[in-house]
Amino acid sequence: MKDIYKHADAIVSPFGVTTAQTWAAMVEGRCAVERHEGLPGFPNAFWGALIPDDVLSKYTGWEHFTRFEQLMVVAAQEALSQTNIDFSAPEVVFIVASTKGNIDLIDPEQCNPHVDASDRVLLWRSAQLLSTHFKNPNQPIVVSQACISGISALFVGMNMLKQSCYKYAVVIGADIFSRFTFSGFSSLFALATERCRPFDAKRQGLNLGEAAACMVLGTEAPEKGERRVTLRYGAASNDAHHLSAPSRTGEGLYRAIMSCLLHIGYTPDFVNAHGTATLYSDQAEAVALARAGLLHLPVTGFKGYIGHTLGAAGMIDVILSARCMEEGILLPVKGYADSGVSEPICVQKRVEQRALHSCIKIASGFGGNNAALILER
Repeated sequence: MKDIYKHADAIVSPFGVTTAQTWAAMVEGRCAVERHEGLPGFPNAFWGALIPDDVLSKYTGWEHFTRFEQLMVVAAQEALSQTNIDFSAPEVVFIVASTKGNIDLIDPEQCNPHVDASDRVLLWRSAQLLSTHFKNPNQPIVVSQACISGISALFVGMNMLKQSCYKYAVVIGADIFSRFTFSGFSSLFALATERCRPFDAKRQGLNLGEAAACMVLGTEAPEKGERRVTLRYGAASNDAHHLSAPSRTGEGLYRAIMSCLLHIGYTPDFVNAHGTATLYSDQAEAVALARAGLLHLPVTGFKGYIGHTLGAAGMIDVILSARCMEEGILLPVKGYADSGVSEPICVQKRVEQRALHSCIKIASGFGGNNAALILER
């Protein structure tokens, strides 16, 4: 079976347009989640992690792209700058992951006047514009599977490369902040009125964020061997428990985790959790980890730094977990102080230097979706 290697990556977040910028800010303990007040269309103040306009200000002449599409292009462009891979080659496929895409175009007050909104709310159209921008001849693939969209898109890329359908896969996950998503999570009473606290006893809920992430995958080992990370194995499941609530027993996530552990035959060095800071999601993750016998592993999570970025979240977590292994650093779960889940999981509370060779990334989403992915260095 072919190994799948990470050749390049980029994170576009409130901290900047490269993975290095986001990583450095998080190592310093900085938080992009802020209180926003007076934003047009939002009568009340809220907490979230929004990308400042000046982060994208150097990219001009892109008026025909929406903000969502601009984030994807910037992420892909930054990843492209790290590699000699020709994105326009027929052996390269583009895969786009998002939960909502251009959902803001249904709102007349947020609609981009330079964009024809008639078909741009359809994800396939944005993916097509993206691949056309890089002159790629292949039909792009779209994955929209709630909050595991980014992980699922990586699975699609891994499988297509293993089957020799393509030589490289450019996988991009992105979502923007909009009144639609804010209203949806608000109606579920899932938003915190302060900075989120994953797994903490005083957690109130999540903070929404916006971001884009890109990973370039290939079957040939990259030249820089010291930063070589492979995507070893992934598994997804659906427990069909509820439209929006996770299974109280963590059944689907437990099955995805066990599929990974049985395949690799060893215990990874650490867990990267979904860690949304909602009451039931954090609890379900803790139960699944307990059932899988992973209570002794350190648990990291990154939403306390940049919020929940929906379709970009899984890919951001994978990129940053890979960086943890490359740098030998475990980052703490920001906002965590005292456990608020029933199982004694080992939530990371401080920056720690440690030799790290493997990670299991877990994620869950609406509709009973669950995923787990093994990374190796």
